[in-house]
Amino acid sequence: MRRFLHPPVVLLLLTLLSGGAFAQAGLRQVPLGFCSLSSMSAATGLASCSGGIPAGTAYAVICAYVQGVVWRDDGTAPTGTPGTGGQGIAANQCLPYNGTFTAFQVIQQTSGAILGVSFYR
Repeated sequence: MRRFLHPPVVLLLLTLLSGGAFAQAGLRQVPLGFCSLSSMSAATGLASCSGGIPAGTAYAVICAYVQGVVWRDDGTAPTGTPGTGGQGIAANQCLPYNGTFTAFQVIQQTSGAILGVSFYR
């Protein structure tokens, strides 16, 4: 008589043994670095991060802290007004992003905004 593991048990074991979190259609994201930006009174690109955008970046989680920010990734500088100046990220909200990192620019809506960016491949 053969014994088989119940499918949910197999899935749990595979998840635990893989040692990683999954995102974006089940693909494991490998961390490449973190960047914090502030003083965004003018449009600021991710290349302003210390060390720039890590080589091989394919995905990022971009979070606004303290104040909201406005972003664009079409090469045009955003203004501080969500909707007409670009897309908004409210304070304490995050944006999963996998677009053109070199074209991504952000500006604060109100003085004191801080942006946290985690880069992945």
